[in-house]
Amino acid sequence: MARVGGQPEDIYDAIVARLIDNMPDLCNDATCYFSLNPDAVSPSPGDVVVVVSPMGGNVKTEYFEGGGLEQLTIDAGTIVKIHSPLQLDEPQKDVLLLSEATRGLWRIARRVIRLVSDSDWSPTHGGDEITRDPLHFLGYQIHKSATKKRSLGAIELQFATMYDWDVLNTDGDGGPSQNG
Repeated sequence: MARVGGQPEDIYDAIVARLIDNMPDLCNDATCYFSLNPDAVSPSPGDVVVVVSPMGGNVKTEYFEGGGLEQLTIDAGTIVKIHSPLQLDEPQKDVLLLSEATRGLWRIARRVIRLVSDSDWSPTHGGDEITRDPLHFLGYQIHKSATKKRSLGAIELQFATMYDWDVLNTDGDGGPSQNG
């Protein structure tokens, strides 16, 4: 398997697919998806929802100065936000929301971290690895809704995502360039 430049959309598709394939008890097309907004909880599920979102990215200037568009290395990030709309605790308590044996946010977060930042896995497309390095865990934030919306509690996991953005071999739509 070669390590090649890739497209951001392929990276995020691969992360969503990995979560769906490896956590079928929680993740399916309705409960695990890509969105620019990590708080985009779809209206239908009454269960845990996992949203994969991009964080901002910066060009590694020293790489660009040496390689130009041939080496457009992006130091970016990925958010995987786990939303739990389950009302398990008494008012003002969050013990079960965080620690319940199968649906607690801490338990689910551990599973996601193991899957996304596994050093033996990198996002792939067409059989090639498309990130420069395996993703690694950066940190997390815990959120609790102040109002009774879809999400009562959530944990936002952040991962470093470094890749070489292949802008030369595509026409902007993911297909081969018409100009070479």
